[in-house]
Amino acid sequence: MPGFDPTTLPEFSIDPAEVQGEVHPQRVQQHYSTELLRYQDGWDVRLFPLSFEQKLEASKLYGESCHGIASSQETGKNSLGVPIRTAKMTVKEMIEAVADMVTYYLEQDKFPVTIGGEHSVTIGALRAFARQYENLSVLQLDAHADLRDEYEGSKYNHACVMARARELCPIVQVGIRSMDATEKESLDTSRVFFARDIVQGPGWAEKVVEKLSGQVYVTIDLDVFDPAVCPGVGTPEPGGLDWYQVTGLLRAVAENSQIIGADIVECIPQFNPPQSEFLAARLAVKLIAYRFHGLPAAGPGGKREES
Repeated sequence: MPGFDPTTLPEFSIDPAEVQGEVHPQRVQQHYSTELLRYQDGWDVRLFPLSFEQKLEASKLYGESCHGIASSQETGKNSLGVPIRTAKMTVKEMIEAVADMVTYYLEQDKFPVTIGGEHSVTIGALRAFARQYENLSVLQLDAHADLRDEYEGSKYNHACVMARARELCPIVQVGIRSMDATEKESLDTSRVFFARDIVQGPGWAEKVVEKLSGQVYVTIDLDVFDPAVCPGVGTPEPGGLDWYQVTGLLRAVAENSQIIGADIVECIPQFNPPQSEFLAARLAVKLIAYRFHGLPAAGPGGKREES
C-alpha cells in the first residue's frame, strides 16, 4: 500500500493456539516493552501500540503506556519499545495513517488490535473496517458517550469518536455514566446500557448481544472500569464496571458474533504499582482468547466483495 511500510511499525504477533490456555499478561507486556519479537508467518493477530494525543504534553505518558503497558513486573523498570511517530501528525493525518495500517492487515486476513493513546485512534480503524465489512456494528465500552459532533474545534476529538462511528455503522454503548447535555439529545437510548442499570442485576449482557450484528468491532476505553479497578485513565468516572462484568460481556459477544477487530485506549501509566497497565495487558489477552476460542457464529454478511 503506497505510503505505508509495515516494517516500521512496532507490531507483534500472538499465536492463537497459544491463547487456548493461559497467557500471562507479563508476556504481553514484554512484547510491548522490549525489542520487537516476530513469530512465524501465518498467525492471525496484530497489535499496534499507537501513542497519539492531541495535547502534546500528554503524549509522553500515552507513549509509555502504549509501548510498555507498561513495566516489567519482575524488575519494576519501564522499557519503551520503538514508537509509532505520531507526534508531528495532525489528527486527520493520524486517522488516515491508522486506516492505511489496518487496511493493510485486513487484506492479509489478520486480526488487528490497536492500543491507544487517546480514543480518536479508533476513527481510522473503523474507516478501514467499514470498507471491508457489510454487516458491521460497533460495541463501545466506555464511561462517556463520546457523541459530540465537534469539540474544541475538531470533529475528530476523542469526545467525538462515537459520533463519527455512528456515521459508518450501528453502535451499541455500554457502561455510559457521563455525557454533555448536547449528547443526550442525540442519544439512542434503546442502544445504550448505562452503568447504573448494569449494576442493578443480571440479563443485561444478553440484551447487548441481541443488538449487535454478525461482525462486531469492539472499542474499549479503559474508563469503562470503575476507578477502583483501573485508576490510570485519562478521564476517570466513579460508578463503573468491574472486571467480570466486562470480560463476561466480551465472552458473550464472541460466542454469538464474530469479533473482527478491537482497540483498547486511554491508559495512562501508574508505575508503582502498574495496576492499570497490567489490567490492560490481561484484557488484551482475554479478548484475543475469546475471539479465537469462543466459537463465534459466522453471522450473516461478511467482507465486502471487490468491485
